Amino acid sequence: MVGTRPLPCTYLNIALLIFFTIISLAVSNHAWAGQAERPKEVNKVYDYQGADMKSFGSEVNADMSRISNLFGTAAEWEGLLEHQEDLEKKGWLGIAMKLPAKPPKEQGSGAELQAVEVARVMPDSGAEKAGLREGDLIVGVNGKPIEVKDNNVLLSFRITISKIHPGEKVKLRVLRDGSAMEIRAEIKPYPKARTILKPHPDLEKKTSVTGKSLLNGVLEKEGLTGEFARILKEFRNEADKVVSPMLMKNGDYNPFRLQEVNYIMYHPMDLPVVARKITDRLQDTFNKTNHDIAGLIKTGMEELDMTYAPPKPEEAKPPKDMTEYVERLVNAIQHANSERSAVLSVFTDEEIDFLYQTAPKLLVEDYNSEKREKTDAEKRDQETSLLRFFKLVLKMDLPRLLNASAEIARAIDLKTLEKLDKKAGKLEYYPKGWKVHEKDNLTEIDTPAGRVFIGGTGDNVYTEDSALILDFGGNDKYFNHAGGSTRQIPFSVVIDIAGDDLYSTNEDFAHGAGLLGGGFLIALEGKHRYMAKSHSQGVGILGVGVLVDLAGNGQYVSSTFSQGAASFGVGILAEVGGNNSYYGNFFVQGAGYVKGLGALVDVSGNNKYFAGGLYEDFRAPGKSYVSMAQGFGFGLRPSESFLGASGGIGVLFNAEGNNTYVADYFAQGASYWFSLGILDDRKGNDRYISGRYSQGAGIHQSAGILMDGEGGNIFLADFGVAQGCGHDFGVGFLVDNGGNDKYISGVIAQGAGNDNGIGVLSNIGGDDEYHLKEHGQGRGNYEPARDLGSFGFLFHLGGGKNFYSMGGKNNSLGYKTRWGVLLDGN
Repeated sequence: MVGTRPLPCTYLNIALLIFFTIISLAVSNHAWAGQAERPKEVNKVYDYQGADMKSFGSEVNADMSRISNLFGTAAEWEGLLEHQEDLEKKGWLGIAMKLPAKPPKEQGSGAELQAVEVARVMPDSGAEKAGLREGDLIVGVNGKPIEVKDNNVLLSFRITISKIHPGEKVKLRVLRDGSAMEIRAEIKPYPKARTILKPHPDLEKKTSVTGKSLLNGVLEKEGLTGEFARILKEFRNEADKVVSPMLMKNGDYNPFRLQEVNYIMYHPMDLPVVARKITDRLQDTFNKTNHDIAGLIKTGMEELDMTYAPPKPEEAKPPKDMTEYVERLVNAIQHANSERSAVLSVFTDEEIDFLYQTAPKLLVEDYNSEKREKTDAEKRDQETSLLRFFKLVLKMDLPRLLNASAEIARAIDLKTLEKLDKKAGKLEYYPKGWKVHEKDNLTEIDTPAGRVFIGGTGDNVYTEDSALILDFGGNDKYFNHAGGSTRQIPFSVVIDIAGDDLYSTNEDFAHGAGLLGGGFLIALEGKHRYMAKSHSQGVGILGVGVLVDLAGNGQYVSSTFSQGAASFGVGILAEVGGNNSYYGNFFVQGAGYVKGLGALVDVSGNNKYFAGGLYEDFRAPGKSYVSMAQGFGFGLRPSESFLGASGGIGVLFNAEGNNTYVADYFAQGASYWFSLGILDDRKGNDRYISGRYSQGAGIHQSAGILMDGEGGNIFLADFGVAQGCGHDFGVGFLVDNGGNDKYISGVIAQGAGNDNGIGVLSNIGGDDEYHLKEHGQGRGNYEPARDLGSFGFLFHLGGGKNFYSMGGKNNSLGYKTRWGVLLDGN
């Protein structure tokens, strides 16, 4: 493979072998759960629907808003939150913390002390004014040792401080350079950001005839509505917190937070409806008959809270022949270059150099680099560099830059291109002023936008980059960036009309890649292979990158940050049909980082997706890999500093076909830190194989969802924290609306809330099997440090015979302490 570690056919075959071995073991030697009368709560849902629940799955597939009858909408839950505690009442000291390398010892007795080390001190905080310094060890609060709950020192200390009223002073026992001292610090209110929500007026209406969802009735029956309201309020408080006091724009903190993410954090039970709205928009703009590239960019920009500029009047006149088509494209590229120059005029040459050097390093590390812990000095240098990058981006008019690419997308206009006469295999005349150099089967033109190549119907080999390549046919080879922007050519377009083509390079930013610009690769007919190093195949970083293939049967290989990935921009890989294979290592196949929307859209075909095999996960080195793929949203979570940034949106949308998804940690409709991950597969018999944090998992204040429509599916998450799992104020949904399915996982899965998260597995229809080792199938847990529970829900409705390895029964309603619900109703 080109430019990557050897990839994945071997890994995929091994994964499938293990997968089907586990399946055969899991389904043997079990008995079906006993039948009983349908629970009263399910009867209520029948009344709400006015139809048999066996057809409800089809109704939800057609209109996801119908699922609100099960889980409610924003309007229904709003009334429960009036009396919950606001963020302003929580105390804040103003330090970033870490555990000391070695626990300090009490003088005299030599006993180890519980301690937190001050990693950073926030300017103008109570900690700074009291004289706390980096490196101080805090070992006591108000005359008592640090109280530790659930073996979590840092969280316990943070909760202790939050319970002190703002305006009061706290007495801290501090060890500094081996000497003990007492420091009194004033507690201030927790810094609060201005939280703007994406409008969803349709979800502000109450659901069903009675206005009460199934979930509401189930919680009310057990007296749990108050506890659920506490969780919902804390989700909001987390969304309101300032992620990084070091970043601000126009007086507002959390400048990279997406309004869609805010909405879901405020209304987590609306996640399925919100996610389906996004994938519906992608499907409406790109399907078997409509290939609206500009519409894809518009959807991305609007999800990133950017205004999409409408077409100018002069764009309305369609070209009458291929020459006018090319001329319109050249004019759009020329104008885009002008817009880019205006956007970058606020920067010095050195700052532009810095942006180009830093942007590709946002997530990627060298596989061959030495695996060791960074020193404190290296961490601080990295933090300083990243903070500078973020502040420079805040100066940039990013919507203007992205709209420049959108104008090019409108000029590409595939609907018009399909209608134009292309039989000549060349341009029959040229605009005035263009310098033309005709050769056999290839014409080179100097235009105001830069160099343009026009390829004939024969076979061509392209090794040089250009502003535009239009190739009429032949089995061509592209050994250039092929629609990847470079610093010399910031906007680049390749359109290949026909032929079985090879796109191969050892370079980054190829095959529809935009870095501080825009890149487009459009392949209309034939079988194609795409192989690139990284940052390729539909990637936008500070720009827009689009790869569109209308033929199918494609093979895509790229290592990292590829195949529909983005940060501070939009990255799209869109395929119409055929049986395609997608191979990558890390942050691929629908992945969104800070202020980015990355999407992979595949309309039809039996496809294979593989992501992993390169970066080992520290939790199980040698046994697991970090994928961050297949519908994954990711943000930068502050750890030992105050520097952090909310994440983006990652989407993998597959409309139909029997597909196989293989990944490891963090994948398949998952997310991390104020982000959103979506995997939506509408139709087909599918196989999902993954590791931890996957298959509808929201981790650390984020939202992840896997939606599967028609077909019998198998879901395997080998460790767990998956299959409808929310962790640490995260929300995760796995929604399956038809077919006979098998769910297999280890722990904390299948409708599991963990550490104050909300997890939901909703299955409508079919005879299904749920295999789990422990801690799931409708289970929550209690977090002592926060004095707060979690919620896990497994709802199976409208099916026949179901098997639950944890003892669930057919036609039953069961509750588990703090707080879990398993509801089965046929």
